[in-house]
Amino acid sequence: MGSKLVIILVGAVLFTVAVPFFAAKRLQLGTFAKSPQVATMTLGSTVVIAGGRAKLWYAGGDTGGDFEIQCSKGAKYCQPSQRFEEFESNGVTVQLIEIDDRVSPFKAKFKITWDDKAK
Repeated sequence: MGSKLVIILVGAVLFTVAVPFFAAKRLQLGTFAKSPQVATMTLGSTVVIAGGRAKLWYAGGDTGGDFEIQCSKGAKYCQPSQRFEEFESNGVTVQLIEIDDRVSPFKAKFKITWDDKAK
């Protein structure tokens, strides 16, 4: 009975360590984030991007594609006049790829790039 308890405890410890580790790798969280990333967002949502270097807020606005990049140096509100226009803030570059206005709320897809070596 004692060896079964040890096996269960070891399995529980491995499970509590392995699940967050693999989830972070799969979801590209923190230091596991690799450039480029693609973020699909609904109107009004915010997401942490570039391994925690910045936040992206999808505002919609007049064009339907307005967004804001928030980083340690401040925030930059961006109003792309065309798709694939690039906006840069604190070494993080964001491009609006597509807007899906057939759904409510709107959805937008963004491409995020940054230098993996720079912090």
